[in-house]
Amino acid sequence: MIYEKIYNVMNESPALEKSMTVGSGRNSYKAVSEKVILNAVKPLFKKYKLVIFPTDTEINEIVTTYEKAGYNGGSPESKTRMITQLKVTFKIVDIESGESIEVAGVGSGADPQDKGAGKAFTYALKSALSKTFMLFSGDDTDNTHSDDIDKPTKITKTQAKALETLIKNTNTDMGKILGYYKVNSLNDLNTEQFAEVSKRLDKKR
Repeated sequence: MIYEKIYNVMNESPALEKSMTVGSGRNSYKAVSEKVILNAVKPLFKKYKLVIFPTDTEINEIVTTYEKAGYNGGSPESKTRMITQLKVTFKIVDIESGESIEVAGVGSGADPQDKGAGKAFTYALKSALSKTFMLFSGDDTDNTHSDDIDKPTKITKTQAKALETLIKNTNTDMGKILGYYKVNSLNDLNTEQFAEVSKRLDKKR
């Protein structure tokens, strides 16, 4: 009975496009929000009288400290990165027959304060629902070659012009910036470098 109901939920649920952008620059990626997923499956869970809840959690917290090169030859800066990794076991129960099955979801959450576990749990629930009921459509993550995952992209002409204006307004030596990043012009900067320079110059205003 429960397998038939799970099949019905899978068969009647829509294919969800990854329309939400998480992050910015080269580290951004497309995703489906928790709200969209829950709105897709909740009515079907009600229709077929199914419930889902967590029963077990495996947690792994990673804290790493690394040195980031200082700007314009300055002293290195110490940075801390905290990542919470969760593997959550969820139980789906048919309230009519009492039958149940367990499904697993995994998720990671990075946060400098105390929201890492909450983010990781959200991703774990999303992954459990999306994989169990085959909710996602669109690009396959395997379509991206591993060599291209961390490849930075060049900034646009508009970004280069905005950065040039910021440099002038803060009386910053452009030559030092170009020399630091070993580029011939601002147009050769990538999006990560652009964000880094803009952030530092904003503090000088």
